Amino acid sequence: MRLSLLLRRLPRPRLLARRIEHLPGIDLRHGVFHLAHPGPEAAGHLGDALGAEQQREDAHEDDDLPDPEAERHPLIVAATGAAAASVPVRSENMEIPGFVDVHSHVVPSGDDGATSIEQGLELCRLAFEAGTRVLFATPHAHAAWDTYPRTPARERIFAAAYPTMRDTVATWGLDLRRGWEVYPSVIADSDPFELRLEGTNAVLVEFPGWWLDVADAIPLVTAACERIEAVGLVPVLAHPERCPAVSHAPELVAPLAERGWPLCLNAPSLLGEHGVISERTAWRLLDDGVISLAASDAHRFERPPTLDRAFLEVERRYGRDRALPLFDGSALRIDA
Repeated sequence: MRLSLLLRRLPRPRLLARRIEHLPGIDLRHGVFHLAHPGPEAAGHLGDALGAEQQREDAHEDDDLPDPEAERHPLIVAATGAAAASVPVRSENMEIPGFVDVHSHVVPSGDDGATSIEQGLELCRLAFEAGTRVLFATPHAHAAWDTYPRTPARERIFAAAYPTMRDTVATWGLDLRRGWEVYPSVIADSDPFELRLEGTNAVLVEFPGWWLDVADAIPLVTAACERIEAVGLVPVLAHPERCPAVSHAPELVAPLAERGWPLCLNAPSLLGEHGVISERTAWRLLDDGVISLAASDAHRFERPPTLDRAFLEVERRYGRDRALPLFDGSALRIDA
């Protein structure tokens, strides 16, 4: 049996790592603390270290407090290998249904997501253990001038990794499907049918984020949606809360939702993990009733494909009947 603890960029992660990595039986690799022989003694040492660090965090003893926009991530506990089947979904609410996650970068494609099949499978394991049952791998299809345009070389990387990963995770009960996360201007020169989320009539289109200097984000997204709709498909609009035009004027996306174009939040935004502006905007959009989906937009271990905590927070605020359709894929027609 092997128990693994994944550090997701806790405050002062390097300091915490130094306090933990010397403990007996702990091996630190790629941000994951592996306990080769977990038992009461090792668990006690680890609990003491984490508890002490939490007390320091609560007391705000450090002078270098994190910037309000910095991402804040909790600790995940996951099991791998033979022990995985005995570890429950990472939640106290054991009635959480299977989630459908339409946005992730868990399959290697040459973008900023998973870098290897091994890493991708570990990310998929985290998704499965957190309750996800259908997971779409959606590599970036950036504009030609941006970092990760869709190229034959990148398509070959994805094609080499995807079948192995799909078949492996299927043995666990996880349905891994393919798609793309498409920058709006790319739609004009593409066949939207080639970009669909597998088994659906939907194409995932991203709102330009704060990291891009785009003055006409809403018209740009609208034009892409109209192109997709014209061929009989449905645009799904990713992370509107991370787009400056939306955070400055959230009411601007209401006409898009009214046209039947589902808006899909990044679930981490609801937990403050993309900063306070994205968090505030995400909850405002939910309050306005314009959001249809929530997805992980997972990349690597720093942004894993887990939806359970966000689901529970939405359920706490709005009730189960409001929360469930955001996470169960019912906003899309998904073929078996």
